Amino acid sequence: MTEPIQPRARATRANLTAAAEAIVAQEGFGGLRVEQVVKAAGVAKGTFFTHFADKDVLMERLVAGRISRLLDALQTARRPSSAKGLAATLGPIIDLLTCERYVFDLVQRASLADGPIAEALSRLDIILTGWFGGLFGAPPFRTDLPPKVMAEGIRAFTLMAMARHVARPGKATDPGKALAVHVEAFLMPPG
Repeated sequence: MTEPIQPRARATRANLTAAAEAIVAQEGFGGLRVEQVVKAAGVAKGTFFTHFADKDVLMERLVAGRISRLLDALQTARRPSSAKGLAATLGPIIDLLTCERYVFDLVQRASLADGPIAEALSRLDIILTGWFGGLFGAPPFRTDLPPKVMAEGIRAFTLMAMARHVARPGKATDPGKALAVHVEAFLMPPG
């Protein structure tokens, strides 16, 4: 008996998601309100909460989808051949995660829990680890750390650069440039 309901439920969820995507395109992530989504989707507010526990759950889905699309491109891109190249390659992800303070805050909260954003960021770690296990595991880059530790370090420096950028609204900060400095220092052999 649940079979006929599942396709309809999937269609409703897709309709809610599409409505939210359209609103985000017009007003940004922080501007989205549940009331707007249900009105645009033509459903009752209770229907929204049947599919999403709250607005943040929907937003996680939207942001994770964007992260995944960027990671698809990252996986097929040529591996960066320098520390500055690596920082530049991460630029589109940094731009997305710092496009609004709301997005940055959401990603930081969601990255520590199970869910689509945490899964997407784990995929980034896998991509970086693969890069460090291949191209970066040889001179002139440092060879004294395991690829996983190097990937975690890059992710930590990325977070720091993004946090500094988001914490200084209105100031001309460039998280990509800040990241490039730290990545260069981290990837070069000590001494």
